[in-house]
Amino acid sequence: MSVLESIRKRTGLLVGLVGLAIILFILQLSLGSGYTGSIFGGGQENQVGSINGNNIDVRVFMDRVNKIRNEMSNGQELNDQQRQQAVNQAWEDLIREMVYDKEFDKLGLGCSDEELYYNMQVNPHPIIVNQFRDQQTQQISPEFANPDGSFNVKKLTELVASFGPDQKKIWNQLGEYVRKQRVVEKYQALIKAGLYTTSNEAFRSYEDQNKSADASFVFKKFSVIADSLIKVEDSDVQNYYNEHISDYQNEVPSRSIEYVVWDVVPSRADQDTLIAEMNRVKADFSGIDLSEDSSYTQSQNEKGMPDVASYSKDKLSPEIDSAFFASPIKTTFGPFREGNTFKVIKMRGVEMVNDSSHVRHILIAKANPRSQDITRTAEQAKKMADSLKNVLSKDLKKWDEFCEKYSDDPGKKRPDIRKNPELISNKQVFPTGDTNKWMGKGGDYGWMNENSQYVPEFKQFGLSGKKGALGVVATDFGYHIMEILEVSKSQTKKYNLASISRDLVASDETRRDYLNKASQFAGQNSTAEKFAAAVETQKLNKRVNEDLKENDMYLPGFQGQNENPKQLIRDVYKAEAGQVLPPVEIGNKIVVTLVKKAKEKGNLPIEFVKDEITSKVRDEKKAQQIMNDFNEKLKSCKTISDFSAKAGLPVEKADKLQFTSYSIPNYGKEDEFIATALTLEKGKISKATKGTAGVWVLQVDNIVTVEKPKDIKEQQKLFMAGFLSRAQYEPMEALKKLAEIEDHKAKFDY
Repeated sequence: MSVLESIRKRTGLLVGLVGLAIILFILQLSLGSGYTGSIFGGGQENQVGSINGNNIDVRVFMDRVNKIRNEMSNGQELNDQQRQQAVNQAWEDLIREMVYDKEFDKLGLGCSDEELYYNMQVNPHPIIVNQFRDQQTQQISPEFANPDGSFNVKKLTELVASFGPDQKKIWNQLGEYVRKQRVVEKYQALIKAGLYTTSNEAFRSYEDQNKSADASFVFKKFSVIADSLIKVEDSDVQNYYNEHISDYQNEVPSRSIEYVVWDVVPSRADQDTLIAEMNRVKADFSGIDLSEDSSYTQSQNEKGMPDVASYSKDKLSPEIDSAFFASPIKTTFGPFREGNTFKVIKMRGVEMVNDSSHVRHILIAKANPRSQDITRTAEQAKKMADSLKNVLSKDLKKWDEFCEKYSDDPGKKRPDIRKNPELISNKQVFPTGDTNKWMGKGGDYGWMNENSQYVPEFKQFGLSGKKGALGVVATDFGYHIMEILEVSKSQTKKYNLASISRDLVASDETRRDYLNKASQFAGQNSTAEKFAAAVETQKLNKRVNEDLKENDMYLPGFQGQNENPKQLIRDVYKAEAGQVLPPVEIGNKIVVTLVKKAKEKGNLPIEFVKDEITSKVRDEKKAQQIMNDFNEKLKSCKTISDFSAKAGLPVEKADKLQFTSYSIPNYGKEDEFIATALTLEKGKISKATKGTAGVWVLQVDNIVTVEKPKDIKEQQKLFMAGFLSRAQYEPMEALKKLAEIEDHKAKFDY
């Protein structure tokens, strides 16, 4: 069934199973990776981080990562994203063991074997049931559904009873995930049980959302006073910093960097060299016999792939001379450029091909890495295919028998819907919904066209032949006995071409020139001041990242293939503030970086926030000037209109203000203004008050009050819903914060 292969491949990443944010913290872990011994030791250079004051040794951490990767891979090669996923999962696993599990144990939370059995087979947990849902429709697969669409527990029990040893092992692994989730659910329930909303709290919430006020006000922005008129002393900045130190805390270390990038592009000399090489290839290509085109293109193409195929004219480059399409066989054309690639093509012939064809095949495989259970040689495979084709040419009634007995195509077998019940609703597997008629039965995969995902030789036979044609076609998989069952009425004129392609890339000499240029720049501009001046003088495009984290995987400007900035980020974290790093090659780019600032965990040094504090202190001084002036004028004013006339500023309006309002029109976020408008007596004029963008005086024109609802319980439920939602993830975040986790995984390659 799908859950078994899913668990084997994904190693516990229960994507889409349970819509709880807590899953991200608890369930993304590798089975059997529980704490079994010391993971501490070694010097600081060998530590990937620390949790609860315990240092994590890189060697033990690597063992965990490798174990997860082995479980994820199921014998297949993992891509870079999956490999990194395993690293992150191993880290979350440690957090679970050393933070969450300790908290759960302290509270006596657990899940017994009896409770687990109940959640697996008596009243299956959503994690179990969701394995039997169609991922698109979310309906229970028919083979495991009751007439009303609900989950049939009896069929699940029968399925589990039929498991062999390997399947039981995976089923037990899934059980461990369910056990851990049950503990999480109990922890959440414990938190939620301690939450309660009183009727007064509910009414205040209701009032905040419904009470409103209309206000008239006079507002004077700080910006009307020139900054040059306000003097800010260093002592002012220091005092503000000391009084507001709690506002300047840094939770995660980061770096502020500036960097310039040189794109390494091929030179004219590189292009001339490539064109000369392609002309040499062209001369040889024209003399090659057509039968050797496939092997020759394979030897000459940089990616080592043969390139012989048929194309309609509209699919070919407009750079090709129209005379080429009327040229004789073996004529070569080129080199011509397509994007960053130079090509030479050879005419092999012109043919009318079917727009689509319906074929079937019998595969006689040869030994290759993708079919290690096949031992026959290519010669043996061809001999066998020719022999079977000769028999079939006389009696096609033997097709189904031969396909069943000899074909190495796994698609000939009926998919195991007992193990994979979700396939029942997959139209690509069972096009008609009849499970006795699956795609691939008898070697029949239906109709194909030039866009179908088949190897070129397979498509070439099907699209170029006539109805009833029978032949043997060689591909990388082996030899296919193919029959064309039907063809479309429409055909297209196509040109059969052999192609050789080479990408235009920078030569080693060109790369050295760019590297020398970058090295000279770094050497001559080794301080922050010189770096800034050189960027300005040379009009270079400077990039900035003010908050680069040690574990960041990306850097602006480096999103292309082979452009992994990981080593550059490591170098940044080894450097000191003010240091200009030597040039680094990242893909086809060369980078010189200035480490401008280093922000460590804890209090931010005053120099990091001096500009921000200076601006705030300046605004405070401006505010004091404006308030002194406003308050003096307010002494003789009874209304906002009186004050407007005295201050020489217009009266503005802000209507329907509520406690839930985020801002006031034209002035942005002004929380104190909104609070005053909703608490000041109607008709009264406020005192002059400093806001975010300036100083204001307001008068309340109207207040819309609300009565207490007759049924306050409904409001209590709504208010509680917000608490309960937060209870699913905030306690876990609090536990992580208290654990003082330091994460330095990025220092190492895994």
